[in-house]
Amino acid sequence: MFFAAKPTETRSLEQMFADAKRTGTPLTYASPGVGSINHLAAAALLKASGVPGIHVPTNGAAQSMQLLLGGEVNFVLDNPTTLVPHLGAARAPKVLGVTSASPASLTGLPAPVPPLAVVLKKNDPFSWSAWFGVMAPAKATETFKSDAWSAVTKAVNTAAFRDEYEKMGFEVAPLNRGEFRAFVSSERQRLKPFVLEAKRDAE
Repeated sequence: MFFAAKPTETRSLEQMFADAKRTGTPLTYASPGVGSINHLAAAALLKASGVPGIHVPTNGAAQSMQLLLGGEVNFVLDNPTTLVPHLGAARAPKVLGVTSASPASLTGLPAPVPPLAVVLKKNDPFSWSAWFGVMAPAKATETFKSDAWSAVTKAVNTAAFRDEYEKMGFEVAPLNRGEFRAFVSSERQRLKPFVLEAKRDAE
């Protein structure tokens, strides 16, 4: 999700980006570190939109959110759960869009949050999503991996697990082992150019 600092007068993401391009003033954004998915997605969004930006790496999502709450950076891209503790607070961040291709709902927000591509009226879809998976050490036995997979699959397919995670804005979409290996491989290829560019910028 795209969280904007509350103190800003910006009413929309489109206005925020238009003002930055008009004035040439870089937008500052925090992330849990160089090369994190939050950093790569924010950098890709700004580049695709022709908006100048300055990255502020932190020691974690909590510190990034504190910088945003204090108005020290313009925006943060992070998981919906980062926002939950601040809903209803006077300085709660503004939620201006989601990086996924589909709208996202979150308990505590009045309506589903639209994708950034829709908000910015972009023809090309902008889709970046953080994902979570379970991995085993390379030397783990096949029996261990099979047993672990069965236990994880059983857990994520329970109604209680799904309900809890969906309330926090997550989509539960378990893959089998072959699908997960293929997905991780495709993600490595997709993210490689962004990682290399982030590394060059850091240097």
